[in-house]
Amino acid sequence: MPVPTLVAIPDWTLPTLLGIAASAFFFWLGWRLRPKSQMAYQLHDFTVIGQPKVTKFGEIRILFNDVAVPRVVVTQLAVWNTGSTVVKGTEIVESDPLIIRFEDGATILDAQRLSATQEVNDFRIRVSEPDRSRAFLEFDYLNSRDGAKFQIIHTGGNGTKVTGSIRGIPKGVENWGGLQEWSEQKSRFSGFGYLAGFVAFILFLTWVKDRIAAHYPAINKYTDWLAAAGALFGVLMIFSMFVYSIARSFRAGARAIPKSLSR
Repeated sequence: MPVPTLVAIPDWTLPTLLGIAASAFFFWLGWRLRPKSQMAYQLHDFTVIGQPKVTKFGEIRILFNDVAVPRVVVTQLAVWNTGSTVVKGTEIVESDPLIIRFEDGATILDAQRLSATQEVNDFRIRVSEPDRSRAFLEFDYLNSRDGAKFQIIHTGGNGTKVTGSIRGIPKGVENWGGLQEWSEQKSRFSGFGYLAGFVAFILFLTWVKDRIAAHYPAINKYTDWLAAAGALFGVLMIFSMFVYSIARSFRAGARAIPKSLSR
């Protein structure tokens, strides 16, 4: 069986390509790690009980502390400083404070702080007495990764959101979706499955080429440059998987709430 020989690749090709890829990666990493002011929140709503429909046996009422309510919903909310700079409570705009808002007609039945990264931050929640469908978030200051987790019991639906303006943070407190508890983030080469598939595909093509070459030997003269291109592509693919795994692990860790706020 004839063995195809690899076409020589210029010495500068692979180092140049790797250098370009590494430069792009470190540029992205430096951009991600630049000093920035940012805050985010994640939340989870859980309906404890909802108002059932009237049955033939009569109307069923739900009471919370002897008060009739249509439903009881528990919202767990984590808010923290996701940036790299200190956020001061005095930077909250007085005319647009940080507020937890529920749908119209909702009533906050109870609100409390479950945990905080530092007590000295004095991160607290205060229900608005004139309008119990909203609660204020207040703090002294928050260092990077400082924050708190709150539990609010209310009668609203699943339309909970945090609004307000903070000087130096144009986007305000960003919604990062469902509450993600902290977990040990490990760098994983999740692309190994794709790599195995790629290697299997190359082996399959080699097997097909050998079967064809047994009847048409002239095909061998076209396989040398394909083998060289495949080897170069394989190296770049492995390097790309390595970079992707680091970036994915970094992003997952950055979006998890601080460890001290976990259940």
